[in-house]
Amino acid sequence: MSKFLKILLLGLFFANLFLINACSICNCGNKNQTEIPDKIIEESNKFITSQTGEEFFNNNISLNQHKTIKRDNGYIMVYDFRISGKEYVNKEISFRVDSAGNIMKEKDIKGIPDCLNNNCDFSIDELKAKQIAADNNFEKGIKDWKTDFVWNEEHGQYVWAIQSTTFESNGLQGYRGGGEIIFIDASSGKVLDTKGWRVN
Repeated sequence: MSKFLKILLLGLFFANLFLINACSICNCGNKNQTEIPDKIIEESNKFITSQTGEEFFNNNISLNQHKTIKRDNGYIMVYDFRISGKEYVNKEISFRVDSAGNIMKEKDIKGIPDCLNNNCDFSIDELKAKQIAADNNFEKGIKDWKTDFVWNEEHGQYVWAIQSTTFESNGLQGYRGGGEIIFIDASSGKVLDTKGWRVN
């Protein structure tokens, strides 16, 4: 084999290696992205806007094709829910549709705010939520409160969940602790519920 041919083959080998590596980095072809028929996307968008309104949907909700997956005879649709200027509103909406785009309402539907019947300004930030909890004599506990902006399935809306710890221990049987959780409407500031929690 001539020297020129060896150099040429070596060059082709490294060029091919480079392309393979580059493709894996940039995810060429979007192999991890589910191909979703337009009809499925259209029906899914309609389902969300029927509860949020088109303006709210267009401004704050977008399809996440990388997390949406084909499952059984349909899809698990996943949308990103973000509100500019309110970093705590950074959640996901998810639900199932069949292969025709029909919403499978018997399956879990999570994270779609009902903005047509309720206020969806989510003006209660973490600081305000803590103040509301304090004003309602929420248990201080033995450590700082844990706070989280979450979708509450029981109430079907986004809330601030604030957790107090009134006792805890770490022994031979592992962690034990307990306290209370207060749930506060993230738009109105209304206290929705207070429950105890316990780990034995």
